[in-house]
Amino acid sequence: RHESELSSPIQPDDNSDLSAAMSRSESRRQKNNDYIIISPFQNFDTSNDMIFVKGGKYYMGESKGSIEKQPTHAAILNNFYISRYEVTVGQFRKFVNATGYRTTAEQEKSSFVLYAINDSIGEKYLKRKSGINWECDIYGKLREPDQENEPVLHISWYDAQKYSEWLSKVSGKKYRLPTEAEWEYAARGGMNNPAVTDTTIDSTTANHLDSLNLLGMQNWDGTNWEWCADWYEITYYDHAKLYYPDGPPIGNMRVLRGGNPKKCKGKSLYTCRYCNYPEYSGCFIGFRLAKSE
Repeated sequence: RHESELSSPIQPDDNSDLSAAMSRSESRRQKNNDYIIISPFQNFDTSNDMIFVKGGKYYMGESKGSIEKQPTHAAILNNFYISRYEVTVGQFRKFVNATGYRTTAEQEKSSFVLYAINDSIGEKYLKRKSGINWECDIYGKLREPDQENEPVLHISWYDAQKYSEWLSKVSGKKYRLPTEAEWEYAARGGMNNPAVTDTTIDSTTANHLDSLNLLGMQNWDGTNWEWCADWYEITYYDHAKLYYPDGPPIGNMRVLRGGNPKKCKGKSLYTCRYCNYPEYSGCFIGFRLAKSE
């Protein structure tokens, strides 16, 4: 595919300018003390960093809206844990330093960066740029020393998988990417949120809950898309499993969740689905971890 086609799935459709979006993100970090640097193999599983999510039955998707979010359907999950924050630059650096791992962007010697914003329509444009990797910000600039606490970006699905495998090995615990069903359930607030049992939920009734996560999961509604474990299929909800859904068995693209609030305008953030090729890396893509009980 052309580079423009590869970049288009993760171009945030934001009606506000970038500085305002970054200001909101910074305010959230200061308020919630987000992205505390921790040792990934000593303290990562503390209550401040991995959130216990009690399993149960909920209704995934929406009864109205775009086809990939329909129909609303029941999903039953086991108990699990999900990380309170996205994986940070500092945490990913420890992985690279320990293993010598080279990310997809480093192997391909490029990644997608933000290069222009059309304020009149709130559109952001990405382009592939050489020499970009996980140490860079959304513009492709190397991170400053005081940015180790920021979410790591320019990460492919394969990179996220390798990080979770390494962390599992050094910690003795089985970390992984969340399934799409787990991600949405946690973003909704799990069983703490009465909306999870609403069979007729749509964007109109759901949006007022988007900025509040009752489990304490931070920045899920921020500016980044987050990789999930599942393969993506646009009509998967038509035949999704009831118990422990983990996506279709095969596919070409992997699921992305989260993203910019304006990208999913008119839609509930916790039901908004996106996807990209697993080898794709870009300036608005990161990840968080999950762990089975």
